Amino acid sequence: MSTFAVTVEKIESVSEHPNADKLEIVKLWGLDYTFVVGIGMFFEGQNVIFFPIDSVLPDEISKVFELKEKSIVKAVKLRGVVSQGLLAHVGEFHQYFSDYDYPDVGHDLTNTFGVTKYEPEAVITKSGDLVKLPDYVSHYDIENAERHARIVDLLASGKVVVTEKVEGSHWGCTYDSRDDSYHVFQRNYEILPVGDKIHTWHKAFEEGNFKDKLLNIVQHLGKKKVKFDVVTIRGEIVGPGIQKNYYKLPNHRVYVFEIEIDGVPIDAFDNGRVSFYDLIIDFDIVPVPLIIIPKANLIYWIGDSTLPERANGMSKINKSKMREGIVIRPMNEMYDEEFGRVFIKQKSPEYLAIGSES
Repeated sequence: MSTFAVTVEKIESVSEHPNADKLEIVKLWGLDYTFVVGIGMFFEGQNVIFFPIDSVLPDEISKVFELKEKSIVKAVKLRGVVSQGLLAHVGEFHQYFSDYDYPDVGHDLTNTFGVTKYEPEAVITKSGDLVKLPDYVSHYDIENAERHARIVDLLASGKVVVTEKVEGSHWGCTYDSRDDSYHVFQRNYEILPVGDKIHTWHKAFEEGNFKDKLLNIVQHLGKKKVKFDVVTIRGEIVGPGIQKNYYKLPNHRVYVFEIEIDGVPIDAFDNGRVSFYDLIIDFDIVPVPLIIIPKANLIYWIGDSTLPERANGMSKINKSKMREGIVIRPMNEMYDEEFGRVFIKQKSPEYLAIGSES
């Protein structure tokens, strides 16, 4: 699960806003976010409380920022610069701490303040019962690059695949060889059919011929003498009724971003046995759009830009729409002892600030 936390952080720098005399730009140590603040509000080296994007603020916290009750923190674009969250002086919340017990840098205040993370409403229908996820299928989430500079550096040292982060809902299907069964699921639950009604996720499974795709992969694994119990395909479903149909598509589509064997993601490219892009090509599976070709070097692709700047751009699904961001994974799967699986997402600041220009 990606990191979400209200934390104490230290200000690395305060600089002039290029387009506004009464605004400044703040950067925090170890986090690749920018914050637009009023001039003179903060200073270099100061400890502050960071409220990330998607924080649902309780009434008493909202009042400190002079916001309406239970506000949701969003990215805003202020005179051409995207601000990615809220910052506050620790002293503004003195009632939560004793005079001698102010929190240090890194302290997690999420529960102390009663802040929760905003989650978009699920697509609700009467055509599917939600049950626990099948065996070998886990809840899926990706960490944000802004919080993990070390992992970005780790990825930058090798060959990577960069894909478009698609604005939709998590969709997946699984074949279980132990009982010859098929399962369709969303992020947190398997979706079981109800009567003669068909859920959107099941309809996508049928119309996308995913049963055949799973069988093709199973047969391929057999030829390669790969032992397995479960094969899983994960993707992002987009279209009418899903996330306000951001791409304005007439029908539902699934863009696949991962294939797993017994819950373990296979390599993106060329591992000598079974790889994601080989299966995508061989079995007519539509992948999430590629931003740079497999085997590319991340550090050269970023060049003189920053990773957030490179995340900006137009979507390949609808070229009139900003892309949500990018996902970066190594060409061959990597695991870090502290972090876990090495892959990361970078949301586009321009996308986050859509509709907030001021």
